[in-house]
Amino acid sequence: MHYKINENFKFFYTFMYLNQVNCLMKLRTDLKSTDESNTLTEKNTSAMSTINDNPILFPQETFIEGFLKTKKSIRIECKFSGTILSTQKVTIESSSLIEGDIICNDLIVSGKITGNIFCVGKIKVENNAEINGNVYTKRFENEENTNLNCVISVPNNDDITKILNILNSIDSETKLSTDHSLSEIKTFFESDLAKKIEPKRSLKEAKEAK
Repeated sequence: MHYKINENFKFFYTFMYLNQVNCLMKLRTDLKSTDESNTLTEKNTSAMSTINDNPILFPQETFIEGFLKTKKSIRIECKFSGTILSTQKVTIESSSLIEGDIICNDLIVSGKITGNIFCVGKIKVENNAEINGNVYTKRFENEENTNLNCVISVPNNDDITKILNILNSIDSETKLSTDHSLSEIKTFFESDLAKKIEPKRSLKEAKEAK
């Protein structure tokens, strides 16, 4: 038995087949575009993350005087006289000479610091570094060939948490010289030390007794 295929049916079948092929090709193209878009997004995100992670650099042959306040990590290679506050990591290079206080999350010291350090994280002091002053930190690590003329105090965890909350809520738009958070952070650290030295006296009494 033989069947004769109608020409219209042939045309319809061919049309449906080509339509399916076109749909598959479009689907593959859409999937490829999506993959490429995701790859670009991941690359852009990675690039932005790298930019944000890069510290602000203050190079050699520079002299800075005054107040420095930032929510970025910073790396100092030059001379600085004043107060530094960073909610991130501060790196003091071997060529750097700091005169003043540093308030930060983490600190790496290779240069010379004359002043007080208030750190809620870890301080690492590398070879040939020098610190003169009071040091308040959660963790302290130093290599052998260092010159440390300082008193190191480790606050209790409750005070560290309170100080960290103040540090993280810092408003970068407010001048550091008029920012009450600066005195709050210092007071928390210093009061903790005062309690250890004079446990039955207040901070004010301890200061007056000195």
